[in-house]
Amino acid sequence: MSNTNLQTSVLDPGRFPSELLEHIFRHLALRDLKSALLVCRHWRDRIGASSTLMGRVVLRFPKDRPLDRRHPGVWHVMARRARLERCSVLSVEPWWAAFGSKLVRIDLSMVTVDLPVLLAMLRQTTNLRELDVGYSTVVKGEDFDGDLRLNSLEVLLFHRASPGLVKALKNGCPRLKRLSVTHHTAPGEPYLLELVQTVQGTLKVLKLRLTDTVLEAVSEMDQLKLTNAWVQHCNDVLLTVQFCRLQPTLTTLSVFGRDITGSILAEIGELLTNLKHLSVCFAGIDHETLSMDFLRTMPKLESLHLLGDPHTRRFKHLQPIDPSRRANLKSLQLKYLSVHPDETWQFLARSHRIQTLSLAFCHLQNWPQFAQALGRLPSLKQLTLHYNTVLAWPQTPARFTNATTKALTLSFPIPIPKNHLDSLLYSFPNLSELNLADTRTFDDATIQHLSHRFAKLRKLTIKSCFITDDTVRHFCQHPGQLERLELRTNSRVSSVGRLEEKIDTVVFVPAETGNRFRVFESRLVWICWVVVFAFAFAFDYYYFSENYHQ
Repeated sequence: MSNTNLQTSVLDPGRFPSELLEHIFRHLALRDLKSALLVCRHWRDRIGASSTLMGRVVLRFPKDRPLDRRHPGVWHVMARRARLERCSVLSVEPWWAAFGSKLVRIDLSMVTVDLPVLLAMLRQTTNLRELDVGYSTVVKGEDFDGDLRLNSLEVLLFHRASPGLVKALKNGCPRLKRLSVTHHTAPGEPYLLELVQTVQGTLKVLKLRLTDTVLEAVSEMDQLKLTNAWVQHCNDVLLTVQFCRLQPTLTTLSVFGRDITGSILAEIGELLTNLKHLSVCFAGIDHETLSMDFLRTMPKLESLHLLGDPHTRRFKHLQPIDPSRRANLKSLQLKYLSVHPDETWQFLARSHRIQTLSLAFCHLQNWPQFAQALGRLPSLKQLTLHYNTVLAWPQTPARFTNATTKALTLSFPIPIPKNHLDSLLYSFPNLSELNLADTRTFDDATIQHLSHRFAKLRKLTIKSCFITDDTVRHFCQHPGQLERLELRTNSRVSSVGRLEEKIDTVVFVPAETGNRFRVFESRLVWICWVVVFAFAFAFDYYYFSENYHQ
């Protein structure tokens, strides 16, 4: 990406401070940033000197092509990141050395490579700070006895741990700060623990599956002071509790496993007095109720993410929350949950610091109360409602106003009545970003009303909705203040016409209208979703009502 014919500068370099130029470049799309590299030497040097800007530029090797000695090499590369995907690496000699020393991150995904070849690659990447051995990457020759030293390595990510690579690195990454292992086998566990033992003085972030052996090893690491951990237990939830007892410095915790109850979370809160971010994924749950009293043991908690089992799609009930209790939450995300209609919304309405609220695949049993709660969140900036189920829409839409919300994302595959959709949209008059997907009642008429009501709207994304070419013509005549418009897979929109002349950035992805089977399949999937949600909600509502009244 180097060009000897570049102008010295298109503008006087001293006219604009370097900090101002970098600030401007940060707002460019990646395509435009790459173009800016070719404008002049001054711009190229300014962008090249910024690790933040160059971190966005990724060198991607062609897929499905083996990399061997015959590879022509890569010349004049400014990229700091390289990604190898869906390929086999047979040899990196002699072509890798020419640019490997410039790289600070390597991502491997669905790659097959012999361990000696991988070690040779990494040895020539002397400034490497992040290595991601990702999904379905196969490292052959694990019994190869080699060593590797990467003094700058700070982040090491494994989808499935490679015992040979871990063994080679155990004494070779003295600055490692983050270690993430999604899957590991018992034979490779000793090597992982040796690595953690070696870097315990610098390691701050750890993702690992808990076993008795892991806990025993961690208990002997006096210098290990984690601030962020993602832990998984299979059947013994006490492993997670014991881990928290050993690591009281944690401020961010993600937990995945069975038998996680409100009392367990309360105990974790008492052990982690500085906990600010908590994410819980309930595995293999039944229709049981989660007590939310654990929040009283976490006075510093700012972010809470509760996720029901995404595999079984069973719903976790949230027990009524004491509405008199005020929370310090700034972010709340709920997924695959059945939310109590009364006390929970009162609690939400009292959570005045919430800036981000997301509900996905949840059962909302009282829409008016939920809507009124949204109107009482004075700090709300972002709201996401994705594939939620409402048992019964009242005839009259709920009326409220929230002037602080800037970004709204909506997906209602089970149709929301048009009057409720319009009322919901109009309740956020100061939106600057709006994303709508799979919402059948969002149509051309709604678009025309939006243009008049949202003077501050800058970004609009519409995906798989019932808009037509009339919407395109409307935006051609009334673009408003839109800076970015995305129209994706809307089956009745054929083209964007001259829209690109009116709006800075226009993204158009046409729907596949020629394949009738795909259309039928899409409708069939939508019908199945309706049936599944209706059945699940009916059973859930009956079960919850019976238990609540007992």
